[in-house]
Amino acid sequence: MSTSGRTDGPVDILIVGAMRSGTTTIARHLGAHPDVHCAAAKEVHYFDRHYDAGPQWYREQLGGRRHQLRLDATPNYMHDPQAIARIGRDAPDAHIIVSLRDPVKRAYSHYWHNVARGKEPLSFAAALAAEPERLAADRLTRAWFSYRDRGFYGRQIAALLDEVDPRLVHLVDFDRYAQDQGRSLLDLCARLGLAPPTAIEPERPRANGYQGFRSLRLRRFGAQLPAPLRRAVGRINRVETSYPPLPTATAEALRAEYAEDQELLARLRRQLAGQEELRNAA
Repeated sequence: MSTSGRTDGPVDILIVGAMRSGTTTIARHLGAHPDVHCAAAKEVHYFDRHYDAGPQWYREQLGGRRHQLRLDATPNYMHDPQAIARIGRDAPDAHIIVSLRDPVKRAYSHYWHNVARGKEPLSFAAALAAEPERLAADRLTRAWFSYRDRGFYGRQIAALLDEVDPRLVHLVDFDRYAQDQGRSLLDLCARLGLAPPTAIEPERPRANGYQGFRSLRLRRFGAQLPAPLRRAVGRINRVETSYPPLPTATAEALRAEYAEDQELLARLRRQLAGQEELRNAA
């Protein structure tokens, strides 16, 4: 892919996951590139929730000028097998970015994200115990409360590679990305066939940081407002805070559960890295 034209599909770049792994930061950085247009809503949810609206609706949500590559950053896609199958069928030429972080930290961050939004009444331990039942519920419940399940990156990426061209899949280690955002963005743009970006303003992630709200009622009211007013209300209502450290025993138990999947992920990383080396040598 080059910036001289778009693909035949409805979208050119997809950030498919993982949730709570820096997808917003990467989307913001890529969206600042003059040859990329990030959808105004960032998470369009076409391939998982709004597929029946059709490809023309999707193109309208993505927007952008004729020369720009259209970017959709919906981190739920990777966790939804049906969405991945639809991407493979409808957007076979799209670049696919998978941003990953430590799965244990991701799960805990996801939990506190829900707590801050008033969606999670349970303790983290109780939420993990309730997860199998929640995963068996409706699609939206599965999306919201899949704390542990989303961290099985290996099996999700293996399923992704069964549906799409592996040469178009780009894994990003977000912890490394955050340490040197300028160099990381430069590397990612090269992999996407984009010209080197202009200087970016690095973001400074906070340890155990998350955004809470002074008033959930005001947040619900603001969600109904037009975009400029919604953003203004959000800025007033948002508060930066920290959550408590994860108990060591819980962290170790989760890490043991992820061990086999992490081995699969390591093999897939080597496979994709080998393909990248062959592509660069060609």
